[in-house]
Amino acid sequence: MSEKKKEEKPKMFRKDGGKPKGKKKLKFSEIISKIEEKITIPELVELSHGRAECPEFGNTSAPSLEYFETTSSFYCFKCQRGGNVINLFAIQNKLTFGEALFQLANKFKIQIEEQSKEEVELREKILKLYEILAEMCYRNLLDSKYYQFVMEKRGFSENVIKEYKIGYFNDSIKSYLL
Repeated sequence: MSEKKKEEKPKMFRKDGGKPKGKKKLKFSEIISKIEEKITIPELVELSHGRAECPEFGNTSAPSLEYFETTSSFYCFKCQRGGNVINLFAIQNKLTFGEALFQLANKFKIQIEEQSKEEVELREKILKLYEILAEMCYRNLLDSKYYQFVMEKRGFSENVIKEYKIGYFNDSIKSYLL
């Protein structure tokens, strides 16, 4: 006896929001691994004895980028940046890590499930909230008695506190959020 296949509902009526069944959504780490299988750092830069020019500033008096074959990573002593092949591609092409990831995934036909417009907007709102919270904590530290403690006992300079927006979260901020 042959079974009748269920008629596929239009995507707006499907519980899964119209996403095709059977396709496995790749984890972020799996996407990175697949890209790293397709392209390596030596394919992006011209190495000489494991060293190359700065990917951001280019020609320097001496090669400043060092390639670490065992970890498939790099570090540039001139621009003080490092990472994997995706980070290097991002620096070379003046992209964010996410933009580089998507470009390389597209180039090597690695399917990434795209986020819906609503998911992207929600993520942007959450990131904006984090930025606001970080700024509040930073300003709170500057106005608190703990500022000197952070500088003296924790060993942070004023520049580090400012650059990394080191802050102080206390009940005043907590009450503001709730």
